Amino acid sequence: ETAAVRGKQRPLRDAVIFALTRLGCFSNREIGRVFGIGYTGVTEAAKRGARYVAEHESLRARFEEQQL
Repeated sequence: ETAAVRGKQRPLRDAVIFALTRLGCFSNREIGRVFGIGYTGVTEAAKRGARYVAEHESLRARFEEQQL
């Protein structure tokens, strides 16, 4: 089963992908399979997610609390 998300929820999807890549527990291929994107798309989504987290203070604080 995939968790493909489109539209308004995409920034949050990208932030989750960013978090998963930071954890280092999963390969890009595994993350991509869950979200219905290619493994190369995971890298781009993680970059967008990192920017989204940096731009939103409350989200950034949560990431820092979890040491992500």
